[in-house]
Amino acid sequence: MHPLIRDYYVQQGERYPEAWRQLHAEAKRYYLDNMPDLPDRPSLEDLAPAIEAVHHACRSGAYDEACELVNDHLYQHDRGLITRELNAYEATLSILLDFFPQQEIRHDPSVTDADSRGWILHEAATCLQLLGRLRESAAVTRRAMHEFRDRSRWHDAAVSCQNMTELYLSLGALPGCAALIEEAFTLAELGGDREDELVAETLRGALAHFEGRHDEAEAAFAAALRLARDFTPIPALYSSSGIRYAEHLRRSGQHAEALKVTRTNLRICRTAGWRADEGRCHVTVGDLALDTDDVDDAVAAYDEAIRIAHGITRRDVYIQALLGHARWASHTGRPDVALSDLEHAASLATLGGYRLAEIDAQVTLAQTHHAIGDLDATWQVAAQAEQMSMEIGYHWGKVDARSVMDRTGLQ
Repeated sequence: MHPLIRDYYVQQGERYPEAWRQLHAEAKRYYLDNMPDLPDRPSLEDLAPAIEAVHHACRSGAYDEACELVNDHLYQHDRGLITRELNAYEATLSILLDFFPQQEIRHDPSVTDADSRGWILHEAATCLQLLGRLRESAAVTRRAMHEFRDRSRWHDAAVSCQNMTELYLSLGALPGCAALIEEAFTLAELGGDREDELVAETLRGALAHFEGRHDEAEAAFAAALRLARDFTPIPALYSSSGIRYAEHLRRSGQHAEALKVTRTNLRICRTAGWRADEGRCHVTVGDLALDTDDVDDAVAAYDEAIRIAHGITRRDVYIQALLGHARWASHTGRPDVALSDLEHAASLATLGGYRLAEIDAQVTLAQTHHAIGDLDATWQVAAQAEQMSMEIGYHWGKVDARSVMDRTGLQ
């Protein structure tokens, strides 16, 4: 539509708001009447009529109906179609912003039902988190968590608390994670949900792993596995929990078990259509291959992770895939490739606030400098990574940075 024509009708809408709402209501009915049957594996384009119906429902003031449309047609309830399967988080955030006055997320969503209000806040926070807007997400996640707690929605509050913990881990706010994890356990107990307890155990294990408390990490992951076997349909740790468990096993030298866990996780994620988790599993496969100097399998896994990352809007997956590819390039004497990957990954990590990824990028940069014989740059970058790790208590950052520094022979 020509901008002049659009501006004319916008002005008419401002003059006659009730007529404007009626036009949007007509548009909503048109899109609802023309929604096609969806295939088993729909694309975002297949959801376009439903997206338009939601938009026009919001513009007509029918926010409660719009929320039902989002849940029924875009999420398909617990399936999480537009988010977990399609990873269309930019599109989802744009859709959810229509529920906020002036599309400003600092306001409350314009729905009458408090449960729906909490759900919209939670989903908007998740979109912000996975798009790399971590600090914005933290503020909205807190609001969602308080909304759920106030209404004794213990499971929903537990999920928000788990997401907040994941945020803190990514931000490198490790000292603040312990209290959140304890709250996650409390909420799981209040809700009587053993799967929420399982996730809390994996988060406890992840924090202990990052802080170098090996025995506590082992105990937490073992407890999570017992819960998975006793109380869930799938007797394994999968998705993010499985990825964190495999990384702990890899760092502990249990390579065969780490590969077994990752392959199981990969099969589960592929079957479920969880592309982002599939990409993260490929990064772990690449890391395990690189540990044993299997450079061909490593680069194949990293390339697949990057390919997946290009097709979705998950910032964290892309950063990890780039870092993995940079490690391979540095290891195989391709410094130009490594430096290019690291520049991109470090920029995204710094912009989004991914502190642990930023440190990992610094360590790989130091390794690359060492590979090309620049010992001064190696020591300087590694020392910076070590200091950053000490500030937040990141054990493996300190270990890796010190290992690179020791190879320089400099003091």
